[in-house]
Amino acid sequence: MEEEIFVNVTESVSRVAVTEQGLLREIYTERTNHRSTLGNIYKGKVTRILPAIDGAFVDIGNERDAFIQRKDAVPISSVLFERMDLDPQSVSMRKLLYEGQKLLVQVTKDPSNNKTHRVTANLSLVSRHLVYRPYSRGITISERIEDPKERLRLKEVIFLISKNKGGFIVRTAAENIDSSILSKDIQLLSDRWLKILDRSKLEMSSSIIYTEPSLPLQVIRDIVSVRTSRILVDTQETKDAFSKFLAEFIPAKLPILELSSSEDLVFDNHDLEDQINLAMEERVILRSGGYLVIEQTEAMTTIDVNTGRSGGKKAAKETILATNSEAAVSIPWQLRLRNIGGIVVIDFIDMEDEEHKRQVLRTLENTSQSYRVKSNFSNFSDFGLVQLVRKRDSESLVRTVCEPCKCCRGRGFVKTAEIVCLEIVNEIYRRAGRYKKICLVKASKLVVNRLSEDKSNSIVRLSEALGLEIRLQAELGYQQEEFDVIEVSN
Repeated sequence: MEEEIFVNVTESVSRVAVTEQGLLREIYTERTNHRSTLGNIYKGKVTRILPAIDGAFVDIGNERDAFIQRKDAVPISSVLFERMDLDPQSVSMRKLLYEGQKLLVQVTKDPSNNKTHRVTANLSLVSRHLVYRPYSRGITISERIEDPKERLRLKEVIFLISKNKGGFIVRTAAENIDSSILSKDIQLLSDRWLKILDRSKLEMSSSIIYTEPSLPLQVIRDIVSVRTSRILVDTQETKDAFSKFLAEFIPAKLPILELSSSEDLVFDNHDLEDQINLAMEERVILRSGGYLVIEQTEAMTTIDVNTGRSGGKKAAKETILATNSEAAVSIPWQLRLRNIGGIVVIDFIDMEDEEHKRQVLRTLENTSQSYRVKSNFSNFSDFGLVQLVRKRDSESLVRTVCEPCKCCRGRGFVKTAEIVCLEIVNEIYRRAGRYKKICLVKASKLVVNRLSEDKSNSIVRLSEALGLEIRLQAELGYQQEEFDVIEVSN
């Protein structure tokens, strides 16, 4: 199926959308003042060893130190372990690292919520066709390259060209690529690695050594394939950068690169803005009339499958199977579109037939297999739940383009006006001794109206009980949960 790529670059935000038959498949967003550090390489300094959790903190020059696990620190001394015939997993963290040690580390996860950067010492450099891992050994071929002859050819080509200098991962894009092009990639990555080493010797610790390309260039490098039929950009600068990259690495795709007219709002004119907004909604409507409810939390994402209007109180087994099967096709698409990773728990509509459960699970697994990011699935639990784990290295769409609501502090709910009124009454009662004759309550208009119209006259009765005049004042700038009770001198 053909795909199209649309690129929108402004001073504040860069966005790349990938579509299939007009449907938004993937959306990548990056804010200029909040760029991803994923893939960046730093000269770090170990600040603290934490043997209890097999980790350490590394100063990379940011406000908070990055975190490295033992399994990610092993490559630093991997050669030593081989010579001593030791299992690196049996060696304590303090023998791998020491406080004050300087080392090169690479960001594997951007910070999220209260978590800091995750880094690894097992560095990797990415090109169009290959991933170079200078501290590793061996050649790994992408699982998506299925032809045994092609896999063997690629392995032999990389082995002969690389001369056993580090490890390589052969990416899917390398399938059927001429050895001369692969040789060019290896030389590019080797030169880049030498420059990183040279720079690391000159730079002080806690400084950046290598920065990944801009988001649009990363997407073009990683996404463009034989199925890509169009690349539409909205700035000349972006087109020039893409032209240079395509000419060097994918010359066959140069003719499909286009610059939109100055009046053309790329995302608007191709119905992408509306689709992006829908991708941030919790509810997803299925064609059968059923729907999904997708809720993201810090710990996991939950997906609830519902029949909606497609079934009544006694929905037939076939209707339930059809709705669950449709959900099993839609869920992987939604996870990819929303860039949701980590633990996902799916609550399908209850099915008694074991064969129906197997059908739904097969549909879920088969649909996910065609996507770039791998997912691992569990079977149906006794409670009818399916759990999957999807690789997560960056924030989801919602967390990238949104921020926590100041009214509800990210809960998704606000206290009712009645509860806020009760809190105000309790606050006045607790602090009654601090007020002389008059106190002023500042709150939102809705809360003040509720206090004024309160049939139980709680404010009047409280005023009489305390011998205190209580005045009410509506503040337009106050959110529903906000209020202040202050003393008035006169």
